[in-house]
Amino acid sequence: MVNARLVAYVVLPLCFSLLGLITSVGLFGLREWARKVAIFLSVAPVTICGLLLLLRPDAIFQPDIGLKYAILTVGDLGIVVYAWMFVILIPVSVWWLILFTRKSVRSQFR
Repeated sequence: MVNARLVAYVVLPLCFSLLGLITSVGLFGLREWARKVAIFLSVAPVTICGLLLLLRPDAIFQPDIGLKYAILTVGDLGIVVYAWMFVILIPVSVWWLILFTRKSVRSQFR
């Protein structure tokens, strides 16, 4: 069974990581598709993280997990860590978005 935690912790990061690896090869070759994918990768994780944090925090951090995931059961530590990662991810994503949409950078890609 696929649930929200499996998607949030395994599937999405794995897909974004593989897409990032493929994109890095394209960026070294100055390919236009890689620039567009890099722009997508600067927007999509922030959007997904924000939506999960705002709309479905209980689906990811269930209060009755038990001792198997003890670090996430200490109060609301899991949500706090997730929120801080979101706060750190926003400026990094904005920086990549600004970098790859600049006219001087766009002109280098074919």
